Amino acid sequence: MDRLEELVEQARDSLRAVGCEVFEARRGEEAVKYLLDQLEGEGVVVKSKSNTLKELDLLERLEERGVEVVETDLGDRIIQLSGEEPLHPVGPAVHLTLEEVAAALSREVGRELPPDVEELIRASRLRLRERILEARVALTGANVIAAEEGAIGLVENEGNISLITRLPEKHLAVAGIDKIVPTLEEAVTVMKTCEAFLTVTGAYYSFIRGPSRTADVMGIEQFGMHGAKEVHVILLDGWRREAARKGMKELLYCCNCGACLSVCPVLLETAHAFSSRVGAGPMGVVRTWFVLGPEEAIRGGLFACTGCGACRKICPASIDLPRLIERLRVEACSRGFTLPPHSSLAENILRVGNPFGEKPE
Repeated sequence: MDRLEELVEQARDSLRAVGCEVFEARRGEEAVKYLLDQLEGEGVVVKSKSNTLKELDLLERLEERGVEVVETDLGDRIIQLSGEEPLHPVGPAVHLTLEEVAAALSREVGRELPPDVEELIRASRLRLRERILEARVALTGANVIAAEEGAIGLVENEGNISLITRLPEKHLAVAGIDKIVPTLEEAVTVMKTCEAFLTVTGAYYSFIRGPSRTADVMGIEQFGMHGAKEVHVILLDGWRREAARKGMKELLYCCNCGACLSVCPVLLETAHAFSSRVGAGPMGVVRTWFVLGPEEAIRGGLFACTGCGACRKICPASIDLPRLIERLRVEACSRGFTLPPHSSLAENILRVGNPFGEKPE
């Protein structure tokens, strides 16, 4: 993170050198505009799971333009079809019953599916492959970017990302600038760390260095053989430089493994009450502050955190989320954002000297 500006510049130059189109977006709206321009005229877009894309109000904008966005991660697709709210970034549909999943997927395949896991997976695989073959453009995030080599690193367990980054003609990858590391060696370390703390094992590691190419005809290099003909990388700042300036640089250490969510007692007990569209749990609420503002962070559970430290203890980067949340609470209160029960307790203390409002004997 201390070399962030240098690495952003190096990554941009290296990605362009291997044939990628690179767009640097200071704000989320700039990224959205670029993506909408690239998707102009498309009827369907296939998408993989991406925390960075959650920051952008992109899917609604695409739907307004008549572009269908097909989630290719099975959990995300179930959530999309059922209309439910996701629970966990790794397993967004784990809270749904087998019958609810069967009902959602039955609507997708056009026939009634039994509440049988193997049959549901088989039917979903066939239908998703049909949708992937329809699409000309794919939309993904990135687990990491190696600045020296100009390589996009992706970890997955289902194989859907491998398919959508190769079969469609155009691949649009959106990555926060915090995903940039110096070399492939560090990139592999990040990917291994992310996998080690996931609740599922990653079956595939992919590195993408530009569009597919061949020089087998007269030695003349041409883009677009079996893989994508175009690869666009959108490097998003959004809130990241601001967080670093505010002394909260450790937020950028996060590799999105989701381990903090698996141990958070508040999230485990309250589920969607401790989340927003940006993310769930302690990391989600801090990101919500920077992306959507203090009021949305409060609605998402800024004052719900108990400060127990379980997230800090399990985090592979040792991010002190309770301390960061406490800092944001102080700032929220200084701006006049306090919960009514807290205001009542404070008034009681000032009035009679105790939080219960009871006059001393």
